[in-house]
Amino acid sequence: MNKLWIIIKYEYLRTVKRPFFWISIFLLPVFLAVVLIVSTISSQEAEKNFSNFSQSIKEIDVIDETGILNTQLITPPLKLVKGDKQTYITAVKNQQIDGLIYYPLSVETDGKYEIYAKYTGLTGGSSFTSQAQSILLQSAKARIKDVGIVNIINSNLQATTKFYAVGGIEKSIGIQDLILPGISLTVFFLIVFMSAQYLLQSVVEEKENRMIETILSMIDSKTLISGKIISLTLVAFTQLLFWAILSAVIFLLLSGYTHQTIPFNLLGNFSVVSIIINIYFTVMGYLLFAGIMVGVGSLGVNYKDSQSLTSMFTFISIFPLYFISVLISDPNGLIAKFTSFFPLTAPMVLLIRNSLGSLSPLELIVGIVLIFIYVLISFWLAAKLFNLGALMYDRRPTLKEIIKVMRSK
Repeated sequence: MNKLWIIIKYEYLRTVKRPFFWISIFLLPVFLAVVLIVSTISSQEAEKNFSNFSQSIKEIDVIDETGILNTQLITPPLKLVKGDKQTYITAVKNQQIDGLIYYPLSVETDGKYEIYAKYTGLTGGSSFTSQAQSILLQSAKARIKDVGIVNIINSNLQATTKFYAVGGIEKSIGIQDLILPGISLTVFFLIVFMSAQYLLQSVVEEKENRMIETILSMIDSKTLISGKIISLTLVAFTQLLFWAILSAVIFLLLSGYTHQTIPFNLLGNFSVVSIIINIYFTVMGYLLFAGIMVGVGSLGVNYKDSQSLTSMFTFISIFPLYFISVLISDPNGLIAKFTSFFPLTAPMVLLIRNSLGSLSPLELIVGIVLIFIYVLISFWLAAKLFNLGALMYDRRPTLKEIIKVMRSK
């Protein structure tokens, strides 16, 4: 037990003392902050440019062959004119007027009208289009005599919808129902993939610098593997704790700056049991892939070789993202149920389905037990493969050697 604690302490401190560890911790929130700032500035600049563009418009001529337009809506810079369309098109080409909106008689049947305007960049055309469409629609509505119909057209229609599950239980559906799955998937990725890479790097580094021989002469492989996995699990939770504290500080600062209450009760619609089960699936998912990283990664000759060996398992683990829309729209379908119990996809799929509340009690129990068994198998395989590949420096073990070590007691 003392040796296990020494391994845990050594691996944890070795990882958190690396400058790259703290750079990666700060890099993600900094990157998100930069994206937010850039998008905000871009939005403000776009709004400013649109305002400047609107102020630069002096005259837009309008030709109405339908007689539908309400003349009260034709206000500067709009100007209702008559005459040959081509004359005004020429005026636009010669930069004498800013634009021409032409409503032919056929607009009543096919809804098509024409706009001719000065080129003011890629976004300038949207202003003319929205204005031309607004005038036509408002004029058409003004000719409707039935006030009720006009109110329906102008109103923001909203429906009150209730959904009932089996047994008559009322269920709500909304964006808030995706909050827990979104947070759970984010935490899953951060723990499983970032920390698993640290674990892979730790195993391969000791193999490359030949330290593994000295370590295995003092500590058995199971203790070494367990110590590495436990220490890097603590590293993962150190990252999450840092980000949680940083997020809370940012929320509080924003709340004080905007004088608005931050809705910390977003998860209020979800039970504590669901959140605990999600934590279980996340941790077990990490342990499953940690075993794979240690076992398969130890077979590589170097870090690059080990990465190529484990990349296939990484791809399979994130494969559910390619059909996540199917999981959300049909969480009890054949695809969802099959991938819920397939070893490499089970953690993520069960996590998503639990967040959506679509797991039956039997499926939940089977999933919890099955993932625990998968983790035990991955640890057993990791120990076998580690013993085989840890001391091989010049080549990968052959398939025959791998099968032989699997069968050995």
